[in-house]
Amino acid sequence: MTSTGLVLDKPRHASSAPSAADSRESWAAEGPSRVSRKELPPSCARGGLLSRRFDQLIKRVFYCPEPLTAVSVRHIDPHATLLTGWSDFAAAFPKADVNVVVCDAPGEDDLAARLSELARSHRLPSVIVVTHLDVEHLLPFRRTPVEEFVPLASVARDLAVAMLRSVINPLRERLGFHLERLEHCGPELRFALARALRHPSRIRTIQQLAAAQGVTPRTLENQWKALDGGAGEMRLLDLLWMIRLLEALELRARGTSLGCICQELKVDLRSLQRACRRHLRSSLGRFSALEAAAELLRLRGRTLACLRGVETGRRWRRRQIAKRDSKSCSTGVRRDDTMLGHTPRAVFARGPTP
Repeated sequence: MTSTGLVLDKPRHASSAPSAADSRESWAAEGPSRVSRKELPPSCARGGLLSRRFDQLIKRVFYCPEPLTAVSVRHIDPHATLLTGWSDFAAAFPKADVNVVVCDAPGEDDLAARLSELARSHRLPSVIVVTHLDVEHLLPFRRTPVEEFVPLASVARDLAVAMLRSVINPLRERLGFHLERLEHCGPELRFALARALRHPSRIRTIQQLAAAQGVTPRTLENQWKALDGGAGEMRLLDLLWMIRLLEALELRARGTSLGCICQELKVDLRSLQRACRRHLRSSLGRFSALEAAAELLRLRGRTLACLRGVETGRRWRRRQIAKRDSKSCSTGVRRDDTMLGHTPRAVFARGPTP
């Protein structure tokens, strides 16, 4: 971290990390004494891997198949969820923000294959692999979508920053992948919002959002109302502003000035500050780099909570079907007969038409 912003670029591990020959003794075999309190970052020295600002915002799940490794991980991050069984880890994977796999044995081809399948099925969480940074240990993960590789020898020092990078850097891209796979949302709306997440500066209005997707604004508005989650609490235009604020907070976390943020988003400062007062806790100019990163994670959670209204669309459809059924019962026409192309029974009940 610098004086102006967070260091969110990946380091060059190949030139600075020790080789596996230098640390061939297992990092976990030495137990908790392997990591001294002086080697821990300031946030970890206070009792956790992350500072209090980020500890509640980033849900972490560790997979440690080796018992000795699990003991050391528990010493480093006592607030994280630690699992030793693969089935438990697979069940907890989609609910976490960061999933950390500790691999201290070479040739874990089966583990890499299972992790790859799990990561491709759930695109929202980030994946970090803690292992030795040599060809023998990294080769099995060559086709696995891993966000960060952290060396075992310096896990206590590098893991916290790697977690922040793995969540903040691909945040909008992962939200876009997650939105594209939501089933109970109209295809036009979910692909349009995914496009807005990847390119927020190009789409500022619902008309531009509809034109980019090749539909009418009314189509997007109707699909948004059909979600039954955001229509009553938030407008679609407010969601577009929240998407743009995600990029604004990401830039602010890197130490970007307000003038450059407005230029990047192609918006005037007054409109940006008005949106910040509406959707954030404070004006954007009052956020430091760390505060902007924390607010970015909060806004991410609010955006996900808003998009979870997509999951309630199933309830909306059930209510619509129930309304049609009650209406058909009142008229004497069964919905099953009309769907199958049969003559409604109410016609026979009324008799022949004169």
